[in-house]
Amino acid sequence: MKFLVQLLHDAPVGRVRVQPRIEWISQGENVIPWLTLPDEKGAATAGEWSVHNPAAPLNATAAMAPSPEPTLAGVSPVSFTIAANRTKGRIALGSSLGAIQPDTDYVAGVLYKSDRAGWGSNLDKGFAVLQYADAVPVRAHESHLFELPFWNWELIRFRSEESASRARVSLWTRGYALSQSGTCYFASAFITPKDKLQVLNSVTSAEPSILSVSSPKLDSPTPPLPRSPIQYLGDDRKTKGDWLGRYGNECFILCAMESPRDVVGGRLLPKRRWKDGRTGFAATSPVWTDWKGEFCYEVETGDPKESVRHWIPINELVTDDPRALRNPLEGRRRYASWDDHGETHPFDGKGPDLIATLEIPEGLHRLTLYFIDWDTWNTDRPRAQRVLIRDEKDELVSSSLISAFGDGVYKVYGVAGPTKLKVRIQKDCGVAASLSGIFLDEMLLPGVDANPPANPLRLDAKDLEATAKSPELKQPLALYKAVQTLSQTSAAEFLSSQGAMRQIAAFTESAATSSKPGLARVAAWLQWQCANSLLVDPEGKEKAFSEYLASSPAKDPGAASERVKELLRSGEIGLAEKAVTPWLELANKGNEETSRTALREAVLSFCKRDPDFAGSLVTQTVSLREKDNLFSLSLASELMEIAQQDAQGPLGSSCANRVARAFYQSLEDESTHDALADECAFRIALAIQNGPGYYMGNQKAALSAYKEYLARRPEGKYAKEARLALVNLAAMLSRDKEPNARVYVDVATRAASELVEESAIRRHWLGSAYLGAYQMKELMTRIGETDRATEWKEVIVRVTSGN
Repeated sequence: MKFLVQLLHDAPVGRVRVQPRIEWISQGENVIPWLTLPDEKGAATAGEWSVHNPAAPLNATAAMAPSPEPTLAGVSPVSFTIAANRTKGRIALGSSLGAIQPDTDYVAGVLYKSDRAGWGSNLDKGFAVLQYADAVPVRAHESHLFELPFWNWELIRFRSEESASRARVSLWTRGYALSQSGTCYFASAFITPKDKLQVLNSVTSAEPSILSVSSPKLDSPTPPLPRSPIQYLGDDRKTKGDWLGRYGNECFILCAMESPRDVVGGRLLPKRRWKDGRTGFAATSPVWTDWKGEFCYEVETGDPKESVRHWIPINELVTDDPRALRNPLEGRRRYASWDDHGETHPFDGKGPDLIATLEIPEGLHRLTLYFIDWDTWNTDRPRAQRVLIRDEKDELVSSSLISAFGDGVYKVYGVAGPTKLKVRIQKDCGVAASLSGIFLDEMLLPGVDANPPANPLRLDAKDLEATAKSPELKQPLALYKAVQTLSQTSAAEFLSSQGAMRQIAAFTESAATSSKPGLARVAAWLQWQCANSLLVDPEGKEKAFSEYLASSPAKDPGAASERVKELLRSGEIGLAEKAVTPWLELANKGNEETSRTALREAVLSFCKRDPDFAGSLVTQTVSLREKDNLFSLSLASELMEIAQQDAQGPLGSSCANRVARAFYQSLEDESTHDALADECAFRIALAIQNGPGYYMGNQKAALSAYKEYLARRPEGKYAKEARLALVNLAAMLSRDKEPNARVYVDVATRAASELVEESAIRRHWLGSAYLGAYQMKELMTRIGETDRATEWKEVIVRVTSGN
């Protein structure tokens, strides 16, 4: 036997160790017969394949004939041809039934090719495995076949049903549209038990093979250019979707997270320029910013006729899958990405590709791109993309391959600005090029000086004196000073200093846990700075910082507070969160006012940067609420005011409402006072309504919250406001193409009717009753129910007259 193997590698230069793995079966293990052309009548006889052609009676001109194209082992494949079909017909080839065992793992496959490339063809092709209990079908497994101009295996892995005893394969092609022409070829098909697959995992011996590989210049690592230094730093495959606090200390872009808008934020505010000739900027969904500047970007495809697609799976607007990026606006995960709509183009390696232009600000930065092959588990053809980065002179400065990224991967680059980079994500022969996130981090190495500037996160003179003669730190300190000098004098050389940073981290690893406080503090600090610059190790960075905190506790709440604030000023949200706990512990040792002040500052510091963390601080108020609930109520009200101001401001962000909701929810759950619980329940609904949400999600959730409030407190203090909110929300939700539009109309009708009824008893309800009736008249007019609109118009007259 001979096998043809194609190898891809991120940096295919020099000697590469290869461990091949090939799965194969012998025909004797195939449950179904060898693929052959049936007789002219298409008769279904035992051990043969049969033609099923309902298109023929419908005047579609479809035919079957042996293909002239040879394949391996001299097999003559079967061809399906559709020539200018006049109806949307279908032609299929089905095998006879083969015996299978119940409740057993199987693999089915088909070897095929097409006369064209792409996915968006009007000629649909596919294959299916059908299970039978004797002659009764019990389950089908289907797979769409991409248009590939080369021979390709498509596999289906399945477990047989407990009642299944036989199975067969069906192959088909059909025309989605009229007047389509095309041909596809099928050379082989099989069904076999999984344990019958044989594995070839070596070429001539049990040891992996050593190959000498050469490659064109395009695939070779390109040295950084003096005008635009850029260095590939490595991958991160551990963080997955938990980016917040680990990436983006300058800014972040979550691509299409609120499709078609990107979710953006950071110390620099990302702004997306139009690429279709329009001036100005496209709308985004900002979370927060420190207004330290702007980070401008553009995105397009390589085909001027193809716009960027902002993709969110419509059936997965929310997911618990840890691979999906966390959305700080809503506090939930969602898979979203830009893509080039590549599935509608040929699979020929010619794009269209995804192109992002990034305007890098002055200074040293880490540029991180997040990729995820979201549906990799549902296909035997996972994506493989290439990232090509060009500078302002349109010269290639970096090239790397992305493969096996079903679990998500962060590609990290060191960049010196100011510069403009054009990042081309090349789809090659994959389905589509996609990108889910862009993150920019500042790389700023603090100096090690005898008289450093006042900074709670810098080493001081005492630290340097205590460790200057230490043999454990003498060499790493000298090496760090040399690298830090390079960061100020030669960006290109600094970005190539990963090896020196690894040496520093290795030298200081044992010293970071030393029993000598001064030694441990300096060693942990050095490890932290290494992981915060050229080393791609978020976990190592957090570990080193935690060791630094443990070896250098703050003396008082003021010092601990300043440490947190300094971290936030540098955008290090994740590290700042780790420093909050010791801060609050110190504050709780003081008087009650000190505890309240510290907690309030902590909540307000994080309510926009990380609303989930800010909301988690509600547990710190338990001891305070035992004495006084007013503190938590006052803090929640302050958060609502902040959210309202932000919503009306230039960003239009309202994520602080989520933190307020957490405080109100905790108060309601633990309150023993009906009036306070009533207040909190209504405020929860209000915070949901005014908070962030995608695809009307917050409106739907708020409607449920108001209904729950009225169900539990029909005569509550805010019963009038809750009913009017129901009318307005239900009217908004009962829009065209909404599956539950009728349900929302009924909700609005019931709430408006209750307002009108109560206004006859409670005169102060007349204003709300009028607004509710007017909203119902407008709603009925919009949905075309003119009689009911007239009825509500009469109600308006009656309410206005006070009757």
